[in-house]
Amino acid sequence: MYIYILAFFLSSFLFYISAKFEKRKIIQVLLVITALLIPCLLAGLRSENIGTDVKVYVRPLFNCAKKASSIKEFYSLGWSIIYRIKKVYEYEYGFSFLIYIITKIFKNIQCVLFFIQALTVVPIYLALRKYEKYNDKIWLGMLMYYFIFFSFSLNAMRQMIGIAIVFYAFSILINGKKKDWLFLLLVLVATLFHKSSLLGLLIYISYKLILYQDKININVKIGKYNISLFKLLLIFLIIGGIFIVFNRDLLLSLLTAFGLDMYSGYLANQISISYLQIVIRIPLIYFYVTQYKNMVKQNKNYTIFLVIFIIDLLVSNLSSSGKNSSRISVIFNFFTIISIPILSSVSKNNKLNILNKTAIICYSMIYWYVIYIYLGACNVYPYKFFY
Repeated sequence: MYIYILAFFLSSFLFYISAKFEKRKIIQVLLVITALLIPCLLAGLRSENIGTDVKVYVRPLFNCAKKASSIKEFYSLGWSIIYRIKKVYEYEYGFSFLIYIITKIFKNIQCVLFFIQALTVVPIYLALRKYEKYNDKIWLGMLMYYFIFFSFSLNAMRQMIGIAIVFYAFSILINGKKKDWLFLLLVLVATLFHKSSLLGLLIYISYKLILYQDKININVKIGKYNISLFKLLLIFLIIGGIFIVFNRDLLLSLLTAFGLDMYSGYLANQISISYLQIVIRIPLIYFYVTQYKNMVKQNKNYTIFLVIFIIDLLVSNLSSSGKNSSRISVIFNFFTIISIPILSSVSKNNKLNILNKTAIICYSMIYWYVIYIYLGACNVYPYKFFY
């Protein structure tokens, strides 16, 4: 347990220190590279028993890549799993090709695990840097990633690479001009690692609707009240989301229509309110309730993070249907590693900002301990080296 804590805090501390060397780029780059190497080494030096999916598909794909004399032969190979043969081509081409290339170059599965984490953590760091106004909060966003998502990334490796790419793509979209084509291209690349990355399009559509509302600034008069189109969209999102999320048959049809029928097996039972998921997010709800207005005053674009959080809150209830169905909401929940650090820093009261950051760190650590250590999620505890 302590090796995780040490690695998480050491890496985050190096990110914190690196922000102090903006004028000394060489030192800053060395600090950042060292900080990024820590999680990659932690992932690369682990036993194959750390992270359930390592033995499910990474080791088999590695064995096939090692055996194959060509890429064509690689995709034709397979392995026995329960009562059938699992083929390489059944996995996303981006991920399987990554395994093939790394295996052929290094011929070592530890290197494969190292680069899988690198392809996850580097886009996350680059995305956090895109929010230049909050550059000195990179360390807090990375610390949240480590405690809340790193252990998950040791298991759901394909999905986490896809999420990291979508996260980076959105940072370009929200901080750039006319970058729609690049966002959509990167989402396409992300789907080559995990099909669930298509959910990034929902974030894109939500963001474009918010921009449209800001541009036309429409208000609808209902009785004595003038309600902005954005607020009406939020109401529609909540009502429509509830209708879709809690209607299992409709949800299954939508997943199939968008090519995400792989999640159908996760929705084994009827869907009900997941009080656990709501309780887990109470500290996050607190930040949105108390600090949201301050955040939007600084940049109206950050309204999108509220929308993403609402989507996450709704979709998280799918966990009531099956053990792994909560994976569907991870892509939305992931955006808290930028929204919450921003919310923790927007108050004019510096003492409150410090208190908020302390609360975030405590929350992240408690989350990690309960989910990954106490409940044993993703099979990452106790940590074991490969040797």
